Amino acid sequence: MKINGAFAKIYFSCNDGLDAIVEVLKQALQVNSIDIEHDEESPHEEYALIEAMGFEGWIRKNNEYENMNYLLQIESEMVPQLEYQENACDISVWLGCVISLLSNYDACVVSDDGTCMMIHNGIICG
Repeated sequence: MKINGAFAKIYFSCNDGLDAIVEVLKQALQVNSIDIEHDEESPHEEYALIEAMGFEGWIRKNNEYENMNYLLQIESEMVPQLEYQENACDISVWLGCVISLLSNYDACVVSDDGTCMMIHNGIICG
């Protein structure tokens, strides 16, 4: 049996705290519940957990890319890892455009060669 999955990794810029981001994304993505939790391991950093429509996602502070201080990662739930890797679809660009358009956050999606594709108001800028 072939099992398909999807994943996304989107960096975005926001000067608000995680609580404000959660409220914006709940409304923008029409998700009822996004929980704020803390890592079990030290330094117990705060993150947001999203579970909706067969996906699980995390929002964390991040400084990997200049001016992009948060990272949203999502992946299909309940997909065996080996099958998932072979049949996974990267929806980062699409979801980055949706989030940027609906939340007014600037976003960045990293291409295979490591360059950052900037997204502003749902439009890929470069």
